Amino acid sequence: MKKTFLLGLLLVSGIYGVTAQNNAAYVTAIETQLKMLDTATNAATFTTLARNFENIGQGWEAWYYAAYSNIGLLNTVADRSATDPVIDKAEKQIQKAAALNPDNAEIAVVQAMVIYSRVLVSPMERWQMLGDGDNFLAKAKKLDPANPRPYVIEARARLNTPEMLGGGVGAAKTALDTFFSKLKTFQTTSSIAPRWGEALAQRLKEKIDKM
Repeated sequence: MKKTFLLGLLLVSGIYGVTAQNNAAYVTAIETQLKMLDTATNAATFTTLARNFENIGQGWEAWYYAAYSNIGLLNTVADRSATDPVIDKAEKQIQKAAALNPDNAEIAVVQAMVIYSRVLVSPMERWQMLGDGDNFLAKAKKLDPANPRPYVIEARARLNTPEMLGGGVGAAKTALDTFFSKLKTFQTTSSIAPRWGEALAQRLKEKIDKM
């Protein structure tokens, strides 16, 4: 047990010289954190994950998952009015990922998530930012037409947006149907490639079915 714990610390702290995706230590470090991310549900876990992924650093995946973990942290907070500092962290982290891999659909999806998170802090004052989020989703769809994840985030955004601004149940359902269709054939490229989305889609479907 002690040896396993120490190994985890070494991997996260980057002592093995993590520098690239094909570096075995880097991949193992990411995989270790992803096991925790798969079952994360509370603020403490998401906070720990965001810090651990940031400590791994170096590759775009580490910064991507650090940002994604901070977005997950936001979803555990009932009152969004004071969450801008967390969103700021997520934005800086996903910007670092984008600097390392500019034309990446997965990164563009999280960039959209950051924008939509800002809108939710104060929808009446920030609704005009919705277009920026939509632009990132459009970029993601163009970069990787087979990727289902832009559509589940689009579904959630549309469900939280009034019909007069392009949202509503109908728009959300259309995006969600596209997500499930693309999910059937989408293949991940590596053990540390993003694979989230299905659980969120199921929750959205259940919510829509009750409306």
